[in-house]
Amino acid sequence: ECEYVCSTIKRLLYNDKKLKYSDIAIISNKTKEYAGILESTFERYEIPYFISLEKSVSHTAIMVMLSVLIEIITAKKYSSEHIFRLLKCELTDISLLEISILEDYCYKYSIDGDKWKKAFVSDDKNTPIAEEIRSKIIKKLDSLKRKCNNADIRTICTELYNFIINVGADKRISHIMGELITENKDYLAAEQKRIWSFFIQIIETLTDTIGDKSIPLKEFGILFKTLLSQIKFSIPPQTIDSLTVAPAQTARLNSPKIVFIMGVNEGDFPNVINTHDLLSEDEKQKLADMGMEISRPTIDLISDEKLIVYKSLSIASDKLYLTYPLSDLSGNSQYPAMIIQSIKELFENSNDILLTEEKIPQHYYAVTFQSAFY
Repeated sequence: ECEYVCSTIKRLLYNDKKLKYSDIAIISNKTKEYAGILESTFERYEIPYFISLEKSVSHTAIMVMLSVLIEIITAKKYSSEHIFRLLKCELTDISLLEISILEDYCYKYSIDGDKWKKAFVSDDKNTPIAEEIRSKIIKKLDSLKRKCNNADIRTICTELYNFIINVGADKRISHIMGELITENKDYLAAEQKRIWSFFIQIIETLTDTIGDKSIPLKEFGILFKTLLSQIKFSIPPQTIDSLTVAPAQTARLNSPKIVFIMGVNEGDFPNVINTHDLLSEDEKQKLADMGMEISRPTIDLISDEKLIVYKSLSIASDKLYLTYPLSDLSGNSQYPAMIIQSIKELFENSNDILLTEEKIPQHYYAVTFQSAFY
């Protein structure tokens, strides 16, 4: 489906020299599911793009490092999994080669738990290097655990920040930003800066609001992860002329000439409204009449979904393409949405507007060098 959309976009641009990428948009109710596949397909078809999706900061290096640090200080024993997750964030002064040597050593001699507290003395050529790294990282972690134990939130936040600085994470991030700017990837450098500011924001929020409170480290970990899950960020378009991919619910498009609606499957376009509420619709209505509106009625939510479908279908000024897969990534069968049949009934020769995979020759996808030899 993604291959067809991208090859069609390239052919439309080849046939109409006045057409620009910014005149084309892709919308879907499953933008998150399509995002990863579309990104790789856009690269292969050399299409500049902007995906209007908010990203979580939880997967970024500095946030993974913080999350692992909290898991380490709340655990009774050191875990090899936690320590290597910490080191593989690549924000410490320990190189990847040194991390590999340490990991091989730990795997070879089954290092885990209390063994991290004891010096490595095995008769192995890598023992001196592994012991030096162990000593360096465990010494800092021991100090962090000791200072955070039975401490208030202000102290925990301060010690976490000091640990990040002491291992050189701030310098490493600055170095990464410099490399990205050198490679003309200023937007990625700006993204790193924003993520660092999010880290500072979390620390300051906890310190300012409940800094003097003392809570168990496990509760602090839950609180931190809750804050982390709430932080989202989005990247603005990086080029003037780029194709826009947006969720159907939130799409704010500037009069595109051509629109592709992807994932037009039953249950997805429009979305099915699933309600598993404790109260029935009649009970909700009675409470609403008494001035206690708990949630919007299901009929309103269904109407909203129909409105989203209407807006999606009517936003294009020149051409509209509706695509749908016949199976999902797991191989389960999927069926076209009812809107497909409704549109077919509007045309006398409905077969002329319906294009199936069997009717598309292989050379249709050969519009760039990479797509031709993919």
